[in-house]
Amino acid sequence: MDQIPSISIDELEQRIESGESITLLDVRTTEEYERIHAVGALLIPLDELTVPNLREKLKQHACPPEAPIYVLCHSGRRAMNACEQVFEHLPNVVHVQGGTLAWAQQGLPVASGPEPQPY
Repeated sequence: MDQIPSISIDELEQRIESGESITLLDVRTTEEYERIHAVGALLIPLDELTVPNLREKLKQHACPPEAPIYVLCHSGRRAMNACEQVFEHLPNVVHVQGGTLAWAQQGLPVASGPEPQPY
């Protein structure tokens, strides 16, 4: 298997600030997501993540199919597992180092509740 690409929060923030259209995927539990999540992040808990499920979620939210999918969890481990799980079929997944914890510590926008808030 090819190596999963990874990105730091600093690099991701630069891409966002440059106007790049990004897709964020949060693979934590529903409860974790509802407490706090990156603004704009879609939720598919790791134990529910399948390639068809991910493709459907991206389609529902009109995410560009070939654009990078930046995968977050709390601090990084589950996100890497998620990337490994779908990489063969969706090689545009990118592991976000430090996850939601790093996102919040960087001062990037966060939300709470069950629905993704637009970025």
